[in-house]
Amino acid sequence: MKRILIIAGLIVAVGVVMWLAYLNSERRTSVSNPTPEIATTTEQVWACNADAMMCPDGSSVGRTGPTCTFQACPSPDATFARIETYLGGRDGGLNLTLRPQKVILDTRCAPGTQCEGSNTVEVKVIVETKVAHGENVFKLNEPLTIGNLLVTLVEVRPSTQVETKDPEKSYWFVFEARKK
Repeated sequence: MKRILIIAGLIVAVGVVMWLAYLNSERRTSVSNPTPEIATTTEQVWACNADAMMCPDGSSVGRTGPTCTFQACPSPDATFARIETYLGGRDGGLNLTLRPQKVILDTRCAPGTQCEGSNTVEVKVIVETKVAHGENVFKLNEPLTIGNLLVTLVEVRPSTQVETKDPEKSYWFVFEARKK
């Protein structure tokens, strides 16, 4: 029984010492910069929930700003949408939703190197509209007609296949959709 009391006392003593050390370091930090208005300013950063609001055109908008309010939905009269999403993600606009599923081909070369053959990306994408659902293969900078829209894969990140150790997990896609 004495051993248990001694061990418990040691644990409490160590905790108190650690707490006092933490308070002392906080006090030193605040004293070392007595005039914070002279210190370099940094950009304000805030974090919002990752939830999204569906807009009437089928796109979704996230929260932003220091009050974490939803961004404005696009105008119903919009004729253009820029859709950015990642492999396995989902985004949309103009009553169109795109979900990239798999990179079929990526033959892009690193800057400053020469490659044989094409320099392109092909990605399998699930396409959803208010009236249809299906799969399409998008090729970089080659427009596809989907209903009354012309949809083009205009950018793929990373900018080359060799920039990342595991490209399947880091692909981002930028599509542009225009009403015909």
